[in-house]
Amino acid sequence: MSKTLDKLLALAESQIGYTEKNNDKDLDAAVGPTDGNGNHTKYARDLTAMGLPGYCGAAWCAVYQMWLEVKTVGKEQALKTLGPQFYNCFAVRDHAKATGRWLAAGATPKLGYRVIFRQSHIALVTRVAGGRIYTNEGNTSNGTAVVRNGGMVCNKSYPLKDSSILGYVMVDYPEEPAEQPKRSGWSQEDSGWKFYNGDTGQPVRNAWYKDGQDWYWFDGAGMMVRNTWYQYKDAWYYLGDDGAMCRGQVTVDGKWYIMDNAGRMIVEPVVLMPDQNGALQYPGLAG
Repeated sequence: MSKTLDKLLALAESQIGYTEKNNDKDLDAAVGPTDGNGNHTKYARDLTAMGLPGYCGAAWCAVYQMWLEVKTVGKEQALKTLGPQFYNCFAVRDHAKATGRWLAAGATPKLGYRVIFRQSHIALVTRVAGGRIYTNEGNTSNGTAVVRNGGMVCNKSYPLKDSSILGYVMVDYPEEPAEQPKRSGWSQEDSGWKFYNGDTGQPVRNAWYKDGQDWYWFDGAGMMVRNTWYQYKDAWYYLGDDGAMCRGQVTVDGKWYIMDNAGRMIVEPVVLMPDQNGALQYPGLAG
């Protein structure tokens, strides 16, 4: 078994139990307070960030397989394998047929192949033994039947001669995994700005990031938040038009606010004291 295939199988195993969310909050959590049936996943979010159609909120069994493939061999090779319409199981099948990668039902697949089911569902073949195929699949649920909209990542198994199997997408993996370039710094994307951590290549999410002298807040999708109030640890902050946390005087909807040097809105009564030059100073705004 190649190191690339080892990497793919280990990645798939690490995703077992991941559950779809009702919205874009807490997408990185395997399970969390926003679990539900809304078809929102980190897999769709990540593919969308790469410029691919992730379709967050739609059925995601094929999107999950594309995510595994991109993480293992890179975006370019993944598109060659699963095709530009990777989000549609039957389009993946048609692409495999057109490129000579299709293996008809009844044959024995290899590890790393993708199995396509009649129910418009797709899974990764992780093992073949005892007349059965063992799979790792997204948007399914536990049990013996093919489930195409179950909301979880699960390991399952089926008889090789299961009538639900249409066939397999043949995938060959190189000995060594492809070196994935890591994104770094600011990136303007369709819906705004993201900041990528050069150490991991991942965008900052649900966190503050300091760039120079300015602080920025990024939401769960990794997008910079701007032109809005944000409550963090019992304090209110205002993020300006450029996304930077505001300090000092802020005017919002015609109303006047004062933020201290840490960006927190001043809400308690204050006593204004003159400095040595006679200028009035707000507490927390000195210097």
